Amino acid sequence: MNFGFALRHFREERTLSLRELSTLSGVDHAYIHRLEAGDKTAPSPDVLDKLARGLKLTTHRRRVLEVLTTVADMDPQLFELALEAPERFELVKVAATMSFRGTRPNSKADWVEKLNQIEDLMGHARG
Repeated sequence: MNFGFALRHFREERTLSLRELSTLSGVDHAYIHRLEAGDKTAPSPDVLDKLARGLKLTTHRRRVLEVLTTVADMDPQLFELALEAPERFELVKVAATMSFRGTRPNSKADWVEKLNQIEDLMGHARG
């Protein structure tokens, strides 16, 4: 899951065309297309704000989209968890940037387990 795919996901979820999102956000439809196609990957904070407003994203969904401007590729199941569990957002951010030795988590259950491990480690580091 990358920024462009997530942007398209949110746009299609609202059943908006590129031109409709362009009108609602004030961002050129060709630029939105380039973002969705992956030709452009890191919009400015101003463009990200405009897109989020045009898509009527919640603050949490906007934050998830913002993380994808810095993460090259997020596992689709981790993306789903990010959307489903706003209270675990910081853990998802950590997991999205981790490198793995051996097998990466490959199911939502595996990702939940990994998030629990990260949470335990962070708790021990603070305590």
